[in-house]
Order: sequence, then structure tokens, then C-alpha cells
Amino acid sequence: MKILHSSDWHLGKILQNKKLIDYQLSFFEKTFLPLVKEQKPDLIVVSGDIVDKPIPDYETLKGYKEVLRMLTSTKVPILFILGNHDSKRVSLFKEFLEAEKIYLADDLSFFINPFVWKKNGERVYFYLLPHLSVFELISLVKESFSNEALDFLEGKDQVSVPELLRFLFSKVEIKKPAVLVGHLAVDSAVFSGEEVLRGRWQNTVGNEEIFPLSLFECFDLCLFGHLHRLQSLNFNVLYSGSPMPYSFDEANYKKGFWFISFEKERVSYEPIFIDPPYRLKTYEGYFKDLILKGDESFVRIILKDKTPVAYPYERLKKVFPNLLELKYEEEVKQEEKEWSLLGIDQHLDKTQRLDEKDLFRKFYRFVEGKEIEEPLFEVFSEYLEEFLKNKQESVL
Repeated sequence: MKILHSSDWHLGKILQNKKLIDYQLSFFEKTFLPLVKEQKPDLIVVSGDIVDKPIPDYETLKGYKEVLRMLTSTKVPILFILGNHDSKRVSLFKEFLEAEKIYLADDLSFFINPFVWKKNGERVYFYLLPHLSVFELISLVKESFSNEALDFLEGKDQVSVPELLRFLFSKVEIKKPAVLVGHLAVDSAVFSGEEVLRGRWQNTVGNEEIFPLSLFECFDLCLFGHLHRLQSLNFNVLYSGSPMPYSFDEANYKKGFWFISFEKERVSYEPIFIDPPYRLKTYEGYFKDLILKGDESFVRIILKDKTPVAYPYERLKKVFPNLLELKYEEEVKQEEKEWSLLGIDQHLDKTQRLDEKDLFRKFYRFVEGKEIEEPLFEVFSEYLEEFLKNKQESVL
């Protein structure tokens, strides 16, 4: 059995006011489709973030329809899961798509009853785990394991997604060979760009969106999305990354897919690298030097000039027609300084569960860039105590 693994398409992505949908459609027509026809996989797996916005605009939906049309022409079955950028608008017509062998997972149906691929007397079990909020996951777990879920949740004021997944994995029979398809970040992966906001924001909310790798040891292979870099962790965890760079942090990453083979329950894989339809580059230097250069790539420029330059964007755009971002070096340093005010990476114990007051202090520092004044914090504390008291009384 041969599998082509992809993820994080982000159809409809806008990069610094530059619409990418035409580049994306060109990529699927001129790169992805020929690759599928050349490699002849038995199955395509897409690990979430099919579109870029939960409420995609008309142009994006048209592009999505066109991509599905291209894919159905290959006659290769496809497994999709929803990612954190997707919504059920993407899977609205999933029952009709199944007639074309396109399977969209937006709940736990294909996890509790895995998708089974059969070939030459062998079977592979695909456990599809879409991105779900903690509230959605609690609701679905209660619905599927009513009494046991109530016992598990009893007495818990709050529960994390890793705890819920650990419970879920213990209640479902994991048949071998088992492939988990998910959209999440694990702690030993390489983070980049926009998908985890440099790792800082998740840390401020207790690090619950970064999962321990050990949680997934019960699966023979994990095909994950969410992180945009093509990478493998240990032997059985693969990220295909995004097929195109969607932030300047990704500019130097090799883009591609994983091609995976199952033979007599043994798995092997290799990367397939591709050339994206555009390149992202960052130029740093003085205006007088940069104006003499030229590049048609999508460009970010950081000016080292200490004194302001007259109309720098308009003038540089003549030689850099796809100039997307222009900043002075001092602006960049100031932004980095503002991030450092959070003090999160250095001072937050990642194993610590923050209470409401700690979370509020971190949140205020994140938004305002400074510590909260004590009189304001006292007002928050009073309202919090009143809220918790009312909550307790409503439970009783």
C-alpha cells in the first residue's frame, strides 16, 4: 500500500495583502496533480487546514471546488481531517463527496470506527482525529462513552485536551497496523512561523496545545498537520508541512510531501521535495544599496538606515515588484523587545497549570506590554470571586 501525505494547504491564504489563491490553484494543476499521476498512490491523506479561514470567501470556495474536481479526476481515494483553520463549512457536503471516495472527518466517527484500507489481503487502520476544541471533544466523548466519560470527568474543574485524548485512546481498540491522522503540535517538533505564534501564546494558556510525543506511542504511524515544516520525529511521527511557504519564517524550508509504503505491516517512507510556485526572501541593508538590486520574489525588506528615507516603499517597489513588507531595523528590534516583556519563555514552568489570576496577569501583559496595576487587578479579583461563588452555587 502506498500513501501520499500532505497537509496545511491554507487555500485562500492572504500574505501581507497578497492573495495567493491563483498561485495555489496553479500549484495543484501543474505540480500536485502530475505528482499523483506519476507516483500512483493508493491513498492520499491530508492532515487538516484545507482552507485558511473558518468562513472562507467565495473565491476560496471556488478554488476549493476546483481542487476537489482535480483530485477526483485521479480516482485516488482521499482522507481529509479538519484543522484549526477549518470549519464544518468545508465538510458540509461530506456525504456526497464519499461517492467520489473523498472522506472528510469533522468528528470522532472515523476514530471510534477507523477507516480500513484493504489491499492484497492486508489491512491498514486509519484513526482520523480532526482538530476539536476542548468543549467539542468533551461533548463527543460524553456522547460516545456516556457512563465512563461521566466517571472520568467527575470532580474535575477543568480538563485538558491531552487528558481527554489519553482517555479516548484507552477506550478505543487500536487495531494494528494503526495510523493516526491528526492536526496538532508535539513537544519535540520544530516550530516555525504563524502556526504556533513562536511558541509564546500557547505557553501563556498552560501549554495545552503542545502534546507530549509519548501520548501517541500506541500508534504505528502518525501523520500530522499544523506545523509547516516537513519533518520526521523518531520513526513513526511525520509532518508533511505546508506545500508552500506562508510566512517569512518558512522561507528557507524545503517543501514537499511524504511518500509512505506499507508492506506486510512494515512501514517505510521518503520525502518528495517540490519547488513552490513562488519564493519568499528577506533583504536587509541600506536604501542606497537595495535600490540598485532587483528581485521578483515575494520580498520583505528591513532597512538599516537610521534616518527616515523619503517614499521608500514606492521607490523600492519599482525594483522589487512583489515587495510585501518594509520595516526599519529599529522597528524590528522594538517588536522583539515588546515580545520579551512577556517573559514567558524564560519564566513560565511549562508543567504548571496556571490559575485564573495568573492567566489574567499573563494575558494583560501580553496585550498591554506591561504589568497590570494593582487597583485594576483587585477589581478583577473581586469579580472573579463573585463569578466562582455563583458558579459553585449553581452546581449545588
